[in-house]
Amino acid sequence: MIRFIHFLCRKPVFFDVLIFILLPFYSHAITVFHRRESAWELMHMKGYWIALGFTWVCALIVTGYIKFNTVRFGKQYGIHDGVLKRLSKQWLWNFLPPLVFVLLAVAVYYVFNHTSIAQRGYFSNEFFFVIGGVFCLVLLYSSFDILCFVVSEGEERYAFEAFKAQVLSEQPTVEPSSVAPEQPEVAAIQVQHYFKNELHTLPVHRIGLIEYRKQKATCYTYDGRKYRLPTTKEDLRGFSKAHGFYWLSPFYGFALEGITHLVRGGDGPMLIALKPGIEPVPQIQVVPSGTEEEVQRYYIKIHKNKARKVHDRYTELMAKKGRPGSGRP
Repeated sequence: MIRFIHFLCRKPVFFDVLIFILLPFYSHAITVFHRRESAWELMHMKGYWIALGFTWVCALIVTGYIKFNTVRFGKQYGIHDGVLKRLSKQWLWNFLPPLVFVLLAVAVYYVFNHTSIAQRGYFSNEFFFVIGGVFCLVLLYSSFDILCFVVSEGEERYAFEAFKAQVLSEQPTVEPSSVAPEQPEVAAIQVQHYFKNELHTLPVHRIGLIEYRKQKATCYTYDGRKYRLPTTKEDLRGFSKAHGFYWLSPFYGFALEGITHLVRGGDGPMLIALKPGIEPVPQIQVVPSGTEEEVQRYYIKIHKNKARKVHDRYTELMAKKGRPGSGRP
């Protein structure tokens, strides 16, 4: 059973197929609600097939909307991911909008059939069945989403424990450091080569940016290198707090030394300019500099709804360090 759950979470398309198979039965149940004809008699009635097709199409649209939102929400969480956050978004956006859509679609359907939704008695009959159906759909998808989240958290923890065991059993390759031998030992972490299964000891002060996406952490150094950082989300939060990395974006934790300035474009999104040499992998939030700049630079895009909050937070952090926040219009 556990293997089946892990398989289903890795291949969610099979869960979608199961929902797709159940939709015709649900559509039939709504169509024949309060009908006295037998199933055989209904199958010979043209009106039954029209009503069944309309109900099934509405069910497909609602299911597709919920599935689309579930996938879209899964790409927005980042370091702030959690069960309550997932549940709140699922029920806020996946319950009421489908109900409104169904009401509008049914109203138009009855108009074409020369009646109205009120005269048909829809609110005293089928509507409660529709509410129950949408509720079950949201419940199924939100429960499956939470299940996959819990499974991924467990796999993340297992991978981290395996990495720690590997660190203890192998001698890591020490990265060359600019710190002189006579100076005090600097804080360092065990990281993994981005492409190879090699362990390295990386001084923390060389890290300018940390990316956390899909339960995987990547750290970027000032000299253009990148490494995997096997850790859990909770441990990464503790590491960031201890070593001065600030999550101004859900997906990126910044060292203040890795930020040169902020670029604000009026009411549009804000850009956080990274220090030249930090080269994050291409993502929707990563904006490379144009060809007019001599040195290649990368920016992290912040949504316009969060730009003011991030700007104020960055200004506050720079003030605490005794340096005014740097911004460009």
